[in-house]
Amino acid sequence: MKFKEIISQDDIYTFFDERGILPTPEDKSLLKIDARHFLRLIIEDNLDRTIANIIKKEYSGKQEFVEHLLIVKSDFEIFIFKKLYGDPDTVIYDKQKRYASDTELSLLKKIDSLKYDETDTSDSFYELFDVREVVDKFYEEYRQLRDQMAEIIEGTPNPNFLSQIILNRIIFIYFLQAKEIIPDNYLARLCFNMDEGENYYRDYFEPIIFELFNKEAEFRDSNINEKFLNIPYLNGGLFSRFEGVEILKGEPLKIEISNDIWKKIFLLFNNYGWIIEEERGDSVSITPSVLGHIYEKSVVQRETGSYYTPKDITNYISKNTIYPYLTHKLNKRFKTKYKDVKELVDKEEYNNEELNQIYTLYFDFLKKLSVCDPACGSGAFLVAAEYVLFDLYKKCIVILKDSNDFKQEQEVIDKNSNRNYYIAREIITNNIFGVDIQEGCVEIAKLRLWLSLVSEIDIGSGQIESLPNIDYNIMVGNSLIGFTKLEKRVKRDIADWTVPKGEMDELRKLKKEFRRTKSSKRAEQIRHLISEKTEIIQEELNALYCHNNKIAIKDKITITDEMSDEEVLNQIQLMNQNHSLTKFKIKLKKKNSVNLDKVRAIDGITCYAREGKVSSIYPTPSFNFEKHKEGKRDSLSTLLLTFISKWNEVEIIEFERLINVKDLNTIGFFHWIIEFYDVFENGGFDIIIGNPPYIRQEKINDLTNGIDYKLILAEVFSKLVKNETDPINRNLDNMDLSVFFIFRSFMLLRDDGYHSFIITNKWLRAAYGLSIRRFLKYNTQIVKLIDFIKSDVFQGLTVDTVLYILRKNKFATNKISFCLPNSIDEFILNDHSYNCEQVLLEDEVWSFSDPITVELKTHIESRGKKLKDMNIKIYRGVTTGFNDAFLVKSEIKNKIITKKPELEDFFKPILKGKNITRYSINWKDNWIIRFENRLSKRLGIKNEKEFQSKMPNLFDHYKSFFKIKGKGKGLKNRDDRGEFWWELRACDYYEEFEKVKIIATKAAKEPSFALDYCNFYILNTSYAIVSESKMLLAILNSNLCRFYIQEFMSKLKYGSTGTYEPKIKELEKFPVTSSEKPFDVVDYLHINKEAFEDITNGLIYELYFKEQFYADGLYPKSENYLHKALEKYLKPIRYKEFSKLDWKQEIGKITDKEQEKLNNIIRENRYLVEELISAIDKDSEIKKWMDIIKTHRWVKKIEEKIND
Repeated sequence: MKFKEIISQDDIYTFFDERGILPTPEDKSLLKIDARHFLRLIIEDNLDRTIANIIKKEYSGKQEFVEHLLIVKSDFEIFIFKKLYGDPDTVIYDKQKRYASDTELSLLKKIDSLKYDETDTSDSFYELFDVREVVDKFYEEYRQLRDQMAEIIEGTPNPNFLSQIILNRIIFIYFLQAKEIIPDNYLARLCFNMDEGENYYRDYFEPIIFELFNKEAEFRDSNINEKFLNIPYLNGGLFSRFEGVEILKGEPLKIEISNDIWKKIFLLFNNYGWIIEEERGDSVSITPSVLGHIYEKSVVQRETGSYYTPKDITNYISKNTIYPYLTHKLNKRFKTKYKDVKELVDKEEYNNEELNQIYTLYFDFLKKLSVCDPACGSGAFLVAAEYVLFDLYKKCIVILKDSNDFKQEQEVIDKNSNRNYYIAREIITNNIFGVDIQEGCVEIAKLRLWLSLVSEIDIGSGQIESLPNIDYNIMVGNSLIGFTKLEKRVKRDIADWTVPKGEMDELRKLKKEFRRTKSSKRAEQIRHLISEKTEIIQEELNALYCHNNKIAIKDKITITDEMSDEEVLNQIQLMNQNHSLTKFKIKLKKKNSVNLDKVRAIDGITCYAREGKVSSIYPTPSFNFEKHKEGKRDSLSTLLLTFISKWNEVEIIEFERLINVKDLNTIGFFHWIIEFYDVFENGGFDIIIGNPPYIRQEKINDLTNGIDYKLILAEVFSKLVKNETDPINRNLDNMDLSVFFIFRSFMLLRDDGYHSFIITNKWLRAAYGLSIRRFLKYNTQIVKLIDFIKSDVFQGLTVDTVLYILRKNKFATNKISFCLPNSIDEFILNDHSYNCEQVLLEDEVWSFSDPITVELKTHIESRGKKLKDMNIKIYRGVTTGFNDAFLVKSEIKNKIITKKPELEDFFKPILKGKNITRYSINWKDNWIIRFENRLSKRLGIKNEKEFQSKMPNLFDHYKSFFKIKGKGKGLKNRDDRGEFWWELRACDYYEEFEKVKIIATKAAKEPSFALDYCNFYILNTSYAIVSESKMLLAILNSNLCRFYIQEFMSKLKYGSTGTYEPKIKELEKFPVTSSEKPFDVVDYLHINKEAFEDITNGLIYELYFKEQFYADGLYPKSENYLHKALEKYLKPIRYKEFSKLDWKQEIGKITDKEQEKLNNIIRENRYLVEELISAIDKDSEIKKWMDIIKTHRWVKKIEEKIND
């Protein structure tokens, strides 16, 4: 049966039965769609109220089984699928509704594809709500039309942006059609019914957009009013004539879009349904939220770091910052103890004191609340915040509407078309702020906010309000560069500048009027006034910003043969205007043409560039410096131009200079103190939320045009950490871009304000995150942290993310609520969070431990000495810089030493990290050429030619790699090299590799350690621990150590799907306990790991926890009962001897006598292993102590963590 054929309740059950979705035995209205999710069938007569209740309903709590909803109108004409969470979370199919053909087919196809899934996530059910198909399909055609339109636009350097603006206006009007503010399909009908010779852009688009929507009726051309319907005046800046579009100097803006393109646009748009109310959106129609997905696809994500944030996340962050902030304000003002502001607004009855609290909440807190997203993108967080605030506004108004004190406010509300419109307008003009560096993002964000307002218009009232101007709420700018406050003055005149309060007060009034005015003419006048005043202040602030941030950046001038003397002089003078040439270097085209005169001239000019005067130590007869006296730096230009003209060999002039105003214009800036003066006069924003762009540190400078943006950011934000009392790593230039937004948010936030981002989680553990970890630990109260390391939040993004919520408040004591969900489902429905002490966060790695884990850590660390205190050294493996050349197989090794057998000593067996597992080594026939640093000099080799002569076979081997770069700079130019390119980098501990040692893989799914009796070298993907202690090996390979590494050391990714990478300094701190008894069981592990690993873990638990076992009543005394039960069966195994003989066999150097001995040892060891396995299986005492050990809460916690 097809879904469209359903006409009765029995049909519904038949439809689902055919797809394996059956009712539960206990409740026929509950249909099981997979192992964990159910569909509750509700049949109702009055859907309006039901739909409203469902849409407004909030779900919370810890739910193991999830009920979604299917609401059906009793005449079986309307079907509503309601998902418990998600974006969209509602899909409506109405048999009577006229759908676009593609929309209806796509929707019915999804519904008909529903089927039961035995897993706990029904793909077919979730696909019903998945917008990716419609986004991908719509965007691909949209992109083609946008690009076609851009190709014919002239007069702007960014025609793609302008074509996007044009299409955005059409999209907006399609939403107006969906709201019935203008007739359905109005634009398309005009296009397809044009008279011959008419041009749609000129004769229809321009008058509709720039005249009708943008001007009041009295200011419109009378001919236009007659030609078109009574289109309402909407204002809002959306319909102004391409505000902000850059125009090429001397060229008119030329837009001649053919009628054919317009027809394609309308055919595309008419293929889809359009729903303006985001909460009623579905997975096959175009909604305002889908615009965010579409814009995400239109930007180059890898370059801009922009990813659209799912609705579940934006809602969660908005609620969990706005609610607690307002709750804190209420409790502080009234000395109350509300856990949530909703406790107050959701009450059924109120006494006078509570009404007073509501009154204060509304007027003092809600209406003055400021929420900002400093990287707002397409506005997802701003819209989510608006919805949260809308609910609170509405509840307050309903509660206060009959109060005498509220009468004046109620009169203002009543002047609007309806209450909801007034609330939405108040929020987007007073409460919501956003900044983004991409103009296209700001366009979409404003569009979505306007649409949220339009969705509240009551068409039946006949009153259509004009849209507010929000150009000064949602703005274009570089959030990271610019003043948030004025720093302390210095003595220079420029730093005596202060915010001109009179002018700022005037700007404040103008912006307030701008937001409120309904006159397009007045709006343009105000915009012009604001622009004039702001530009003057910005120029002064830019100069002050450069003065206060004396940041030296690298720059260069490249001289080409095509450049005229005038062009060269202009470049030099621009360089010279900086008065800050701290470094200066001239590079010539012909390096071999340098003579003494040129050297002296270059040195003289370099000295002059740095010191501003001529030095007498650079005399040269062919280049006279005497005529250039001390004085103005401008004479440097003359010196350089003379030198360039004389020799005509200058290729590049490299220099270092301080940043200037031109640099700020290139990288972008945003002076928060003037753009949002009201906010910062009151201390900053109350709430900062968002998802800042993720761009790796090595890619940051790709954002700017030849300017070291990464260095500028590092220097600017280093001021935040320079006052820390403890010595910390203040080098910020290895941070990815998103982390700078954390620092910035702290600067934008008022005291006691709340801040939340979803962001990369690398800074929690990586070395570069040390500064931000310490800063947040000591300057904020971390409220909540949700680490999504085990689940993917963003489709198509492989970076692990974290969601944190913090309050700007230095704490005395604070507990962090920490959550590590396995999936987004679990995060939403099962908040398995636990509390961690903020003060216990360690600088090296943030580990969020539950109380039992904290107990464990404390106990383990109290039980022994740190490795470094036991005089046990740990070394990193060898770095070659070019493994392909320095690692060879036996065949190549033998070929190289054929004519020079003495070279065999240069070859050492080597292991890669992947060759090491717990208790075993798997050598893969790899030899390293140990040609160490400065060995050439000891052998009398002075240059490459002599190296080739003395070692021709080795040279020929290297020669085969000369033209191969690999991942780096190539064999000869690599950084990790000795004095000569054929040498390894300097290393002081080669001899340590030729000792018995424990070797460990550096990064692996599970920490792995093995005992090496054969003098293997290791690559830098491994560590060498210089010890032959069997007990230490057992401890390091134990579940206890694995747990400690997993919880408290560096990790690259979480759990069984990821890797751990403990650093040397972390391993050195690992506490090792000792035992009086020998740990001979380790030799048995080498032979049969699977048979003895479980009992060895038991021995290690006993070694560390026997006192606690006794204290908790599990052990009669604090003794090693398991070890005593086992030791009587342990007999010596000749594993060390076996290893050495086995190695000789591996490399073909074993004698017959040694081979016989090896075979005997193998037989003997195998017999002893089988004997011990049998003894353990029969010994009830061993089983008893093992069972007791496994019941302890600490052991259970460790086993649970490592198996997670």
